[in-house]
Order: sequence, then structure tokens, then C-alpha cells
Amino acid sequence: MPLVGCGGVVVGSGSRSGSRSGSRYLRHCCSHRPIGIRQGASVFWFSSSSKSHKRRSRSQRRAAAPFYDNNEQYASANETEASLSPSSASIEARWSDLHVWLNDADERHKGLGRAFGVPLAVEDCAMGDATVRGVTAQADAAANTSLLSVPFAATIDEAGARAAYGPGGDSVPWPVAFAHFLLVERARGRQSEWAPYVDTLHPQLEDVGSVLADAEGVATLLDDGLAYAARAVRELDELVYDAARRDTRFDADAWRWAIASVLSRTLRTRAGGARLMIPAVDMLNHGGAAKNIALAKERREGEGNDIIHVVATSSIAKGDQLLFTYGDTRANDDFFLYYGFLLPNASHDIARLWDDVHACAAWAERYFGASAVSAEAASCARGATPQVGDAVPRVPLLPLDAPPDMEVDRIQAPFRLHFDEAIGDAADVVPLADELLVRADACVDTRASAILSTAAGGNAHAVSGAIAARCDELLASLGDVHGRPGTSHLSELATSFRREKARVLSRVRDTLRGM
Repeated sequence: MPLVGCGGVVVGSGSRSGSRSGSRYLRHCCSHRPIGIRQGASVFWFSSSSKSHKRRSRSQRRAAAPFYDNNEQYASANETEASLSPSSASIEARWSDLHVWLNDADERHKGLGRAFGVPLAVEDCAMGDATVRGVTAQADAAANTSLLSVPFAATIDEAGARAAYGPGGDSVPWPVAFAHFLLVERARGRQSEWAPYVDTLHPQLEDVGSVLADAEGVATLLDDGLAYAARAVRELDELVYDAARRDTRFDADAWRWAIASVLSRTLRTRAGGARLMIPAVDMLNHGGAAKNIALAKERREGEGNDIIHVVATSSIAKGDQLLFTYGDTRANDDFFLYYGFLLPNASHDIARLWDDVHACAAWAERYFGASAVSAEAASCARGATPQVGDAVPRVPLLPLDAPPDMEVDRIQAPFRLHFDEAIGDAADVVPLADELLVRADACVDTRASAILSTAAGGNAHAVSGAIAARCDELLASLGDVHGRPGTSHLSELATSFRREKARVLSRVRDTLRGM
């Protein structure tokens, strides 16, 4: 069968294991490392519409049945703490179990029983100055070879997770539905048909590297100068408490583990916008420009029989690690909040200039000594009109000296991945994000440029100077970003996030003053 590409923006994490050696705050990791700042393998393909939770395949109904047909077993599983304990088997043994499980799924849906196109293993890999757990090829593979195939029926999707949640499943936030699924299946232990997959998840919250392990501590470190990021951390933690209040069978710590696992491992298909957790695929590490694999979809007859392939994009030698990319243009904000890692000195990183157009207009009045600077100028900015098909809020960016025919770069606003997008009919649009951003390459939110240009009487040089001055103000609010590193993984992560925002602001300021 031909392979149909599943193109899209790749973001994420989900795999983390390895030593404490390596970069202080950039670690490439695989799915079972108990420490460090992780970059693993969740993938997000963004689409214009997602109503997949209204539909359930036959295989999903079968998978969900025990939630309804055997509540006594479910209740019993939740009575014992031991049943919630993760597997004590080695990662190699758990990988072997997953290998058998995926081969069985392949036999049911393809009739072959060979999920692995080439032998794969989980072993220590060198990435930069760190040693991590990675998935490696145990034989040579040519470009376009299918290295691994996973039937859709062997994935966890949003439709099945919402249905399995039971009453109210259609209304809970999507991470809660997935998290509930993981918690129940982990509680079932070896009786769960998903046990081989659940056993490959990070066994404890601390292993995930998520800010949820100490949300208030992280938020407190960000309050001074990065209040918007502190709010995002606290809002994510509130999602945990809301979930625990809805379903008290699992405590807040269990919900933290599950939600952190979901956010670091979920991908989203472009076609239909369905969110998925794909066994084995979420153990792949990020390679950026060194990526050597991609995902493709094989369409097959029968419900639930479509296949997701991990395909080599270049020749892979025996012993090479399989490397994905999670979005080479994604800002550090989402990596920080959802995945627990940072990309140092990234050209695509962003900083927040103002919380909204009104704050920008008020600042412009003070800076230019102008009177009654109107935020309405933002509505006339290039790219400021929401577009059909935007599933999440966007931010329009352009260089200040962009030519008239240059296309506006509409980036996805950060800190939005845990929300259920406001998606409606095809004619609906999602408003632009409130916040006004600048990117490290000195591309500025066009709304900010329009407001400042109005206040400066159209003087482009004055606009550049104003944004540079704003960067100086924000840098001052960040304080000393070169002080001692944090004493824990999360405090180091928060300190490093502050440092990366300072780098963006410094880079933009210097670029604009050199124009």
C-alpha cells in the first residue's frame, strides 16, 4: 500500500532517560530517564477542525468497554495502592513486552505480525555532551523504509479517551480525558490490555520533568519579570485540581503524573485534528536538523485498520538513533511548560512585549509624549485579521523593514496546548492572541508596529528605537539572569527560561539599534 504523508508541525517530548551529565539545561532524552531537562517525542499536527471526540471506532468501543462493563473490577483496582505502582522491570524488558504487543496488533490488523520493519532497541546514546536513552536501529535501513508500523487501533485517541471517561467525558478538557484513561489502565495493572504501553511511561512524576512536579515553586521563581509565564504554570496546575475534584478516585499527585505524561506525549493529526498517543513513537528523541525519520499514514480497508508508519527519511546505519523533530520553529515557552526542556539561544524563540494592544498604546503615549494613542491602529496592521482555519490563537510577525509583498508569519501563541480550541464550523475563525510578541530574529508583532508607528508619526527609526527601549525595560525587570543555577531540575529550568527570554530581548535590542 502507498504511504500517505502526514505533514505538519512537530512539537514535543515524551522520552527522557539518561545521566545527569551534559548541558545544564538542554538535554535530549528518551522515555525512561529519571532526571534532567527532557526533549522527547510528542508530535502536534495542527488542523482547522477537530470534532473527533464525537466519533468512536469499533476498536475504540472494545477498548472502552471495561470502563462500563466491569466497574467492580475498576473500583477494586483503585482500592489498592499497589495496583497503581509502575512496573519494576527494566526498560529493556518493557521494550521487549511492547515489541510483542505491537507485533500482535500488527498481526490482527495487517495479518503479518511484524510491526518492526527493522529490529529496534532502546539503549544509551550520546547526544551532544549528554548520555540519554534512545531508540536505535539494529540493522541498516535505506531511505523510505518503514521502520515501525502501529495500527490506529493500537493508539489511544481523543474519541476513545472521552468515551472511556464516562458521563461528562465530552466536556472535560482533553488532557483530563487522556489522563483518566492512563490512570484507570495503570490501576488495572497486568489485567489491562494497555499494560505493555503504560509500562513504558515515566513511572513517577519526577521522571517526567514537568513543572507540575512543583508548580507553585516554579511559578514563584517566575513572578518577578515573567508574570505571564507564572500565570500559565498556575493555570496548568489548576487543571490538575479540577480533575481531582471531578474524580476523587485518584489523588492530585496521580493526576499530576497522568496529565504531565499526556501533555508530553500526545500528537495531533492534521487530517481531522485527532489527538493521539502512539506507543513506541513517543519514545523517539528530538534531532532537529539531524532528524532521520518522519511519520506517514497508510490507509487500509476496515475501521481502525489504518497504519501509522515511522519512515526513514535518509539512510540509517546499524546503531544509529532514530531522531524526530518536534518543530524547529517552536518557541521555548511551550517546551518549558509542557515538556520540561529548553533550546538555548534559539533563533525562533520569542519574548512578550506587552500583554495586549491597550498596554502597548498606553506605553506609546508615555514614551513618545503623545496624547490619546489609540489601540485601534492594531486592527489595520498587516496580518491582524483572523483567518479561517486557525484552530488556536495566532500572533502576526514581520521585520520592521519588511517589504510590502512579504508574507506575514502567523505563529501559534504559546501556552495554549492544554486548552480545547474554540473550533466551530468551517466559516468560524479564532481571534488573534492578546499578547504582543517579538521573535529573536527581530520580527515584531505587526499590531505593536502599527500602534508605535501611529504614535511616532510614521517615523520608522523612532519605532525601532521604541522597541529597543522596551526591550531594555523588560531586561531590567528580569534582574540578574547570570546568577547561580538552580538547586533542582525545576528551579534550574525556571532560571534558564528567564535567561533565554533575556537572550531574546538582548538580541532584538541589539539588532534594532544596528538598523
